[in-house]
Amino acid sequence: MVAFPLSRSFPSSSISHWLIVLLALFLAGLFVIVAFTISGLQDRKFDALVIDLAGRQGMLQQRHMKEILLVRQGIKAAYVTTRAELVETLEGLLYGRPITVSWIPDQTLLVPPAPTEAIKLALEGQQQLLGRFIKKADAFLAWSLSTPGDHQQPLELLQLNDEFSVKADNLVKLYDAWASTKISRMVQWQILVGVIVALLGMLLTKQIRQANSTLEKEILDRTQTERLSRESEQRHAQVLDSAMDAIITLDEERRITFFNRAAATTFHISAAEVKGQPLQRFLTQRSWEILNQHIQAHHSAPHVEGYIWEQEGFMAQRPTGEEFPVEATLSRANISGHNSYTLVLRDLTVRYRMESSHPHPVSPLFREPLASTPLFEEIIGVSAPLQHVFEQIRKVAPTDATVLITGETGTGKELAARATHRLSPRKDHVWMKVNCAGLPSGLVESELFGHEKGAFTGATAKMKGRFELAHGGTIFLDEIGELPLETQSKLLRVLQEHEFERVGGTQTHRVNVRIIAATNRNLEEAVEFGAFRSDLFFRLNTFPISMPPLRDHKEDIPLLTQFYVERFSKHLGKRIEEINPAVLDRLAHYDWPGNVRELANILERAVILCEKVVLLAHHLCFPQLPGKPPMEEKIQTLQEAERLHILKALEKTGGLVGGPHGAAALLGLNRSTLLSRMKNLGIVPSSSRSFHDTEA
Repeated sequence: MVAFPLSRSFPSSSISHWLIVLLALFLAGLFVIVAFTISGLQDRKFDALVIDLAGRQGMLQQRHMKEILLVRQGIKAAYVTTRAELVETLEGLLYGRPITVSWIPDQTLLVPPAPTEAIKLALEGQQQLLGRFIKKADAFLAWSLSTPGDHQQPLELLQLNDEFSVKADNLVKLYDAWASTKISRMVQWQILVGVIVALLGMLLTKQIRQANSTLEKEILDRTQTERLSRESEQRHAQVLDSAMDAIITLDEERRITFFNRAAATTFHISAAEVKGQPLQRFLTQRSWEILNQHIQAHHSAPHVEGYIWEQEGFMAQRPTGEEFPVEATLSRANISGHNSYTLVLRDLTVRYRMESSHPHPVSPLFREPLASTPLFEEIIGVSAPLQHVFEQIRKVAPTDATVLITGETGTGKELAARATHRLSPRKDHVWMKVNCAGLPSGLVESELFGHEKGAFTGATAKMKGRFELAHGGTIFLDEIGELPLETQSKLLRVLQEHEFERVGGTQTHRVNVRIIAATNRNLEEAVEFGAFRSDLFFRLNTFPISMPPLRDHKEDIPLLTQFYVERFSKHLGKRIEEINPAVLDRLAHYDWPGNVRELANILERAVILCEKVVLLAHHLCFPQLPGKPPMEEKIQTLQEAERLHILKALEKTGGLVGGPHGAAALLGLNRSTLLSRMKNLGIVPSSSRSFHDTEA
């Protein structure tokens, strides 16, 4: 059974305008019939009243005559009252006045005036005859008292009385004929209206049946629609629950209305626990602000990019407080005047952990456009070692603690230092970088702390040092292990007391500056050998951050490769659309002594050498360090070696598998055998004749 809303309990399409008109006419006809019936009853009652009054008029006339005779005989009688009643009756019938008669006690009758001309003339004749009768009666009474025994006057009165009675009978007949005619016409109209009402009733019944049939059809259609809608919602819910990405829907107040199975798995919490809860508890504060900015953008512009990108990475968090990077897309829908938002989250940690276990895509080429690269400030990567670094930076950045960043050359120590500054309260103040290894040995103190005029030869003017210039901001001391011992003591004073003197000066200057240091040297060994002050080391080592070498997070190489290829392609005006998987194979098996900086240099040269749209493995040129043997790849399994060998053959043939110039012929295999091995190794042959033409 379908329950409709009260405001739409009867579908408007089921009642036609004809049905409303017919219903109105039918009710009007019934009203007319009832009105005619009541009017007929009233007219019949009036007719009977008039006939009664006319008869009473004759009786009054006779009574009046008797009273006159009684007076003639000397007996008193109230003939004047009788005469007045008779006059009143005639005038009431003629002019429609209220009539009070003695035989209807305590009632006044209101009758209409003479309804026809014939009745009017008859009433006027009665009045004239009554006038003659009254004159005769008055004369008779005056004469009879003086001349008793004369019977001539009474005879004339009797004749007038008889004439009066005859006319009274005629008046009764006229009233009766009028009433009969009126009632007959009324009955005719009643019959006509009754026929019309019957026809209207038939049409009304037909229209009601049609409306009922339409209503039943609409109810059936609506029932089926609701059933299909419920089935569709169930299918959609099943599809959303089977999705690998976390799908969350929000209402206008950013509260969770849907939480699919993947979301429950990602956040380690059930859907029932989060329904109706604010989304804010599942995002970091910065990511929550970014999400709100995107929602506001959806309201202000009709078409907004759905992908949410944040320079330092879009971060989600579990109820335990554990944070992890995600890719996010946001879409908006307006349902019944209310905005709803769908947020799709992809756990990058899980995705790239899976990619690291299967480092090569199943397709011979990356045929998709280069994706937006996840960044933490300017650092690229989603691997666990880098996520640990990002977490450390987030924790120490809001403080003023001294940070010591260690790591091999090219690991991104400066990027980590800059990220710490940008996430700190000092981000809007000075960022001062000092390369300690690049400062002349005799001018290190002058560069750092400044000098007074004449402090040494060539000091022609007073100069502020780097620490003074960085007041209120952050100073980055790169390669701090190269500082001379005498400068290290002054640096220790700045760290402990926040004060110093310029070279050649005696005035103490105070400074408010945060120090971030970096080195690729092992400072602990330097302390043991006496090349670095232990007290300075312990003061700098308040919060150490170690940048991992690239060989320890090779799962980030595909992201870094895509980023640098796209960057160098734009800078050099190249159009590289695809990267052969053999490129990633070679990059993954290299030891990377120069880390990310070396990777960027190798890819820049490869882009320069690439003249078409596909970057191939032979474009890579790895440097040979003096005194070292050529680059050795790590020992591979037979399966890995076979896979790499097939990829090289496909690269050489431009992706062609069969035919005399295909990879199968090059490897000495049948085409079907090669395809079978490619399938087992996760290699999908190119759908084109070649990789956009093989490059020489």
